[in-house]
Amino acid sequence: MNYILENYESLVRDIKNPKFSLNPDVLDSFEEWQFEDFMIHSISFKEVDGSTTYSINQTFHSLHPNALEFENFNPATTSKYSFLLGQIESELQIEQQIREYFWITDQNEMKLYIKVLGEFLKLTDNIRFFIYCSKMLKEENEKIENDIKIKVLKSKSTDEIDQYIKKKQQAFDNLTSGLIKRINPDNAADLYTISENYDRIDCLKLVHLFSERLLTFIETDYNNFLNKNTRLSLKTASAIQEQLMQKMGWFKIKVLQANLDPKLLKSALEPICKLENGNLQNRITNNEYNYCTHYISKSYLILLHQDIEVNNDTMQQWLYAMNQNSLSFFDYKTDTFNNELNNCENSSQKLETLLRLLKASNQIVIQNTIGFKEKLPAINIQIKNWLTEEIEYLKNIMVLEASLPQSTFVSNKNKIMLGLSVAQISCFSSLLVQSGIIKHDNHSEVFRVLSDNFKTKNTDQISVDSLKSKFYNIENTTKNAIHEKIIELLNLSEL
Repeated sequence: MNYILENYESLVRDIKNPKFSLNPDVLDSFEEWQFEDFMIHSISFKEVDGSTTYSINQTFHSLHPNALEFENFNPATTSKYSFLLGQIESELQIEQQIREYFWITDQNEMKLYIKVLGEFLKLTDNIRFFIYCSKMLKEENEKIENDIKIKVLKSKSTDEIDQYIKKKQQAFDNLTSGLIKRINPDNAADLYTISENYDRIDCLKLVHLFSERLLTFIETDYNNFLNKNTRLSLKTASAIQEQLMQKMGWFKIKVLQANLDPKLLKSALEPICKLENGNLQNRITNNEYNYCTHYISKSYLILLHQDIEVNNDTMQQWLYAMNQNSLSFFDYKTDTFNNELNNCENSSQKLETLLRLLKASNQIVIQNTIGFKEKLPAINIQIKNWLTEEIEYLKNIMVLEASLPQSTFVSNKNKIMLGLSVAQISCFSSLLVQSGIIKHDNHSEVFRVLSDNFKTKNTDQISVDSLKSKFYNIENTTKNAIHEKIIELLNLSEL
C-alpha cells in the first residue's frame, strides 16, 4: 500500500456509512481466525464489619482493548473467598461453561478474574463487530509499526528518516484529530469510555484508541525526528502530567510563597499552567511539551538542591536564562528597564543606563535553546532588539538637540541650583500642590516654571517631560529622601 493508513480509513468509512450493517458478511470468516476466545469477568471483594461483600465489574471479551492480559501475571489459584464462587457463578450464569480462576491482589484489594472459554458466538452482533474491529486494528498496528521500523533501518541518511517520520506523525495526528471531531466527546475521559451499546460511536472510539497508539509509538521511539509544532497525543500529555505532578505542586508552593511581582509570578507559572490545562480543545505541541518538562524539572532541581532565595531579581534572572520568551515576561523586563530610565536626569544618563543593561543582558547564559513560545524569538533576542532600538532612538535625539541653534534653549546663567534630584523636585512640588501651598490648576505650567528657573547638580536643563513623568510616578526611594528633608526642615524650624 502507498498509504499506510488505508485500512484505517476504509474501516472509518464503513463505520460512518448510514447503510452499513453492524453485522457484515465478514463476520462469517471471523470464526475461522485463530484467536483466544474467552470472556473475562472481574469481581472485587471487600470486608465490612466482619462480613464479606463483593461487586461484579464490567465484563470484557479477550479481544477487547481493555481486557486484562494474563501473560505476565502470577496469580494465586485459591483464596479465602473461594466459598463464594458458587453464588458468583450462579449470578453470572456460567455454571456449565469451561472456566479458569485467577485471584489477584490489586492495590490492597482482592480481585477474582474468571476466564470463561468459547463465548464469542453467544455475543450480540454489535459486540461481535466491535471485537472484529479490535482484532483487525491490533493486527494493523503491529504491521504498521513493523513497516516503520524496517523503513527506518533501511534509510540511508538521518534526513531521509526525518522526512519519513514527520510524514507519518502528521498522518497519525490528522487521523486522531479527525476522529475526535467526529466523536465529539464531552471530555477526555469520555473519549476513552466504551459504552455497553457497542454502537458506531464506540467503534470510532476504538479506532481512535488504536490510531493514538500509533502516534504515541512515533513520539516514544522517534522523538528526535518529530515535528515540534505538531500537537502531542492526549495519552502522552496525560502521562507527563502525572509524572511531573509532584514537582509542579512543589514548585508552585515555593513560588507563591515568594511574594513576587504579579506579572513576574504569571510568567513563572505559565509553563506549569500550559501543561496542567492541556485538554481536547487545547492540546499542547511537542515544542511546548519539551519546554515545559525541561523548565519544571530544572527549576525543581535548582530550588531543591541550591540555597537560592526566590525573589523578583533571582526569578527574573532564572526565567531569562530558561528562555521564557512569552510576551508577559518581555513586558515585565521592559517595564523594569523603563523604571530605571525614569530615574535618570538627562539623556546622557539614560544612554549610559541602556548600554549597561544591554551589556548585562548579553552576558546572561541562556540554558534552554527551546523557547516557550515557538513563534516568538528567544528572550535574549527580544531584549537585545528592544534595548538597541532605544539606544539608537536616544542617540538620534541627542544629535538632533545638539544641532539646534543655541537660541532655542533657555539661558541657564540665572537658574537657581537646588540640592535635590529631578525626581525629588517632582516629589516635593507634588506635596506643595497637594497641601495647597502651590495654588495652580495647570500642572504643566508648574513644570515649565521649575524647568525654566531651577537646575540640579547633574543637569542644567531639567526636562519638562521628566518632571511630569516623575510627578505622577514617584519611587519609594524618592519619597524616603523627601521625607528626611521634611524632618530636617522641621528640626530647623524649632531652633
